[in-house]
Amino acid sequence: MFCGGVLNQLFAPPQDVEELKEKCNTRIKSTDPNNDMVLVSEVCPTFCDFDTCCSVDGDFEFLLNDGKTKRCGGLLNTLIEDSTAEGKAALAEQCAAELEAVSGGTAVVEDICTGLCRKGCEVVDCNNKRPDQFLLIPDDSNGNKLNCDDFLKDMSTVEKKIVCKEKISIFNVKKDKILKKKQTPKKTCPLYCSNRCKKQLALSEAN
Repeated sequence: MFCGGVLNQLFAPPQDVEELKEKCNTRIKSTDPNNDMVLVSEVCPTFCDFDTCCSVDGDFEFLLNDGKTKRCGGLLNTLIEDSTAEGKAALAEQCAAELEAVSGGTAVVEDICTGLCRKGCEVVDCNNKRPDQFLLIPDDSNGNKLNCDDFLKDMSTVEKKIVCKEKISIFNVKKDKILKKKQTPKKTCPLYCSNRCKKQLALSEAN
């Protein structure tokens, strides 16, 4: 509860990355009777050390029994999309499996594909659509086309929350036309509009 309840609040804008680091370096009372105090970073690794804790080796190839080769995504993505109890069980079983490697030897799937196997490490595409892909046409822009940064970056947290739920016109740059149906900016500008991108937004604004 501490990780999700306390640390996740620090990712909600306005982001407080410094306080997050401070919290991660403090000790809290443990629920383990054999260990009185524990370091927060050890209890909440997906918050305190996301890049290391949730890494995925995109170049590693597993050699399957049928002779095919697969990388982490090919091996696990279908299982990740299955949110049923059976799907979660199958994912856990696959992540615990020790498979042959194309380079020789064997490897436990979770050791290579940690970011896809470990709870709290959901891989989310938080990249906004590029200006050469899609642009936004807000109702009050007099027809001017804006990219995600121009439209949302300087808005307050409250403004973003409201605007991201409103449907607006989306311009497809490659096809040089406005989409027939208005959409919310969430798919076009996930970095600013998706709640699952709070961590990435906090880090990008801290740099």
